[in-house]
Amino acid sequence: MLDWMKIHGVRIIIIFAIGLIIYFIFQNIVPRFIKRTIVLQMKGKPEVEIKKRSQTLSSVISKTIGIVIGILVLFTILAEIGINIGPALASLGIMGLAIGFGAQSLVKDLINGLFILIENQYGVGDVVKVAGIAGLVEEVNLRRTILRDLDGIVHYIPNSEITMSSNFTREYSRVNMNISVAYGENLEEAFENAAIAMFEAMTDASKIAQKLEDTVEVEGFDKKALLYNWLETLLVKFETTENLYSNFKVTIIQCTEESLRLKAKIYGEPFDPERQNGIIDEEVCGVIPHSHS
Repeated sequence: MLDWMKIHGVRIIIIFAIGLIIYFIFQNIVPRFIKRTIVLQMKGKPEVEIKKRSQTLSSVISKTIGIVIGILVLFTILAEIGINIGPALASLGIMGLAIGFGAQSLVKDLINGLFILIENQYGVGDVVKVAGIAGLVEEVNLRRTILRDLDGIVHYIPNSEITMSSNFTREYSRVNMNISVAYGENLEEAFENAAIAMFEAMTDASKIAQKLEDTVEVEGFDKKALLYNWLETLLVKFETTENLYSNFKVTIIQCTEESLRLKAKIYGEPFDPERQNGIIDEEVCGVIPHSHS
């Protein structure tokens, strides 16, 4: 027994050690190789999309390689112990056929998961809706997709249940917000309230100091067009100057022969991420006013 341990025991330890070394080598090489490949394939795409795609594929491929290495090490150790692995391999083939017939949903999971990854339908970090459930993708592999919804509930969804997927964050996202605006005593006050409501949707307007003064003039063929142009102009000023505004004084709205003209004083300050930490990362990129009777 001691002689057997000296000969075969040492070989088993060496086999196990070699398996671990190969596993850790692949764990370091695979993510780097995949990231370089994805960067070339997705040239010109946003960095966040490249990162999510790389993380998803790296996770799936690394785990698959780990399973394959584990199986190879196991069979090599069994052969070293003296167990004939020929019948075992034949049994695995028969067992695989039995599983294929008896666990068709599992096979469908794997096939659907493969197409999800190949087609890049979604990846880790995306916000998606699959199988009637919307949430953040925490993990995706060949068999299942793991989502966390807005309530913090984690959902484990077999890929065979996914017949349609909706990705809310592919390259860009859009949020539609309904903001109620007080009409005010007159039209000028209503326009001021609309501007305040828009910036309140972006950050806490009470944290915006009135350090800067600027003048805005816009035109529109009717009140709705004038309101749209007014809010759109304020957004453009924010995007180009990174100034936030919290106080608006519409001094005059004139009616001309062909249009309405608005002139206003606006007050604010440059965006300070340390104080105004409530501002949304994806800034408002457009407004569509709606009137209600």
